Amino acid sequence: MAELQVIVLAAGMSNRMEADNKLLLPVRGMPLVRRSVSNMAMLKDASVTVVLGHEADRVAEALSGIDARFVINESFADGQMTSVIAGLRQQARGAIS
Repeated sequence: MAELQVIVLAAGMSNRMEADNKLLLPVRGMPLVRRSVSNMAMLKDASVTVVLGHEADRVAEALSGIDARFVINESFADGQMTSVIAGLRQQARGAIS
């Protein structure tokens, strides 16, 4: 098992951004979510779990090729804690297998 367990919450609806999904906005030519997750994936002995929800397909596409596990939080609209729980459950499953 990896020494460092990282959970990236990428399930939110970006309500304050109006029409745009902030995770997909470019930062120095790369979607914000890709920049963040790729930085976490580069950490030594890290296992990265990304929790997806709103626009999961688009966000997952932006993360293509990055060494991370993904979990879909079907209850993402019920609040951030549902994503935290989904990420912890996914990491617990990974630790068991």
